[in-house]
Amino acid sequence: MKINKIRKLIALIENSSILELEIKENQEIIKLSRSNFSKNYKLTKQYKDNNQKDSKIEKHINENNIIRSPMVGTFYCTPYPNAKPFIQIGQKISIGDILCIIEAMKVMNQIKSEKSGIIKNILLCNGQPVEFNEPLVILE
Repeated sequence: MKINKIRKLIALIENSSILELEIKENQEIIKLSRSNFSKNYKLTKQYKDNNQKDSKIEKHINENNIIRSPMVGTFYCTPYPNAKPFIQIGQKISIGDILCIIEAMKVMNQIKSEKSGIIKNILLCNGQPVEFNEPLVILE
């Protein structure tokens, strides 16, 4: 496949909501994919690893104010690319509100809040891997 054609396909993906594209031509196969991370959202990660606790979380946050992941998967803060995030810092949430989606084994699992409060911090970035029991959100 010619490089100019590949460049056009890359431009097509970058300027659309397409996340993955696979083209087969004769014996050649080209597969292009991109993450759906949107730079419009201010998301931070302060927690590194379940075994290596961040001192900021330990010292200043009550364990009851941390919402943790119920599963291993991929964290998504929006229902689809370029959509408004489920939650934002400073937002008041209630029990049952959707916080995020965690993709596990190609299944999109909506994670609902088991606590009420105000979002103080979102600890993961869109498309980032998440471990079981890893902190997702800190409430005030």
